[in-house]
Amino acid sequence: PELPGHGREPALAAPSLEALAEAVLGQIEASGARECDLVGHSLGGAVAAMLTANQSVRVRSLTLIAPAGLGPEIDGGFLAGFLSARTAESLTPWLERLAADPARLPRGYAQAVLRERERFGVGAAQAEIARRLFPDGTQAIRIGADLDRFAGPLKVIWGKGDRIILQKHQDELPGHAACHRLGGVGHMPSIEVPALVAQLILQNARSAEAS
Repeated sequence: PELPGHGREPALAAPSLEALAEAVLGQIEASGARECDLVGHSLGGAVAAMLTANQSVRVRSLTLIAPAGLGPEIDGGFLAGFLSARTAESLTPWLERLAADPARLPRGYAQAVLRERERFGVGAAQAEIARRLFPDGTQAIRIGADLDRFAGPLKVIWGKGDRIILQKHQDELPGHAACHRLGGVGHMPSIEVPALVAQLILQNARSAEAS
């Protein structure tokens, strides 16, 4: 599933965390799934956390990667720079903030992001999401109550070098959450250390199978 306003998924007229979650749930329901293992990154992590309360598709396990919604701080400068950049040269410095080592980012990453904006027209949609959910460079969403209620396997992965959403937000996690703090990794663990992230996701999903 893709978030509205990302990839090929159309934007919402009035995006909110609840509306994003409802749209993603609709995609999951359309697949015919009765249960799922959810993985969400950044804003997608907050959406995944909210989806654990839905009544139609059982969430067996939840893996969050640098999730939004656990504290007020977010790099507002990154959001503004990322959304306003119109060339690869102006976008690249902001994208490099995503990784502890920018060399780990894919070659041509900036050009790929700009192509997606032009091809699917997601720039305005993403700016509206940022305006509503992260006003004035602050996180206006909270997922703590959703995580407190979720009784399944819960794993959170965070790079110690994350400059977008601070790793200290892990202090707000409930006691049943397994926390993995990755050294030398920034906000994009799935790109920076993909094999390790895949291993951790599979561990969480398999623990749901065993329960």
